[in-house]
Amino acid sequence: MKIGFDLDNTIFDYSEAVMLAANNTFDISVHSNWKKDSVKTLIQKNFGESEWTRLQGLLYTQYVSHAKIDENALRLIEEIDKSGQHHIEIVSHK
Repeated sequence: MKIGFDLDNTIFDYSEAVMLAANNTFDISVHSNWKKDSVKTLIQKNFGESEWTRLQGLLYTQYVSHAKIDENALRLIEEIDKSGQHHIEIVSHK
């Protein structure tokens, strides 16, 4: 069986990256425990949709190094891989 895992926000945790990108780009105070959707709503409401799109571009380029691998997702992928019964693929819409 082929199993696909989404890279963005499934395997990668962008919490810290979103916080840094938003704070540095808009001079606002976003905390690391904020969910990406909360930051998105804040940016869209106060700066507009185009600025959210611009922030995403920065997030997936300049700030991607601040993304962390979700350890639970990594363990699951390792267990599935060890079974030898499945083909694992990592997918991203980027």
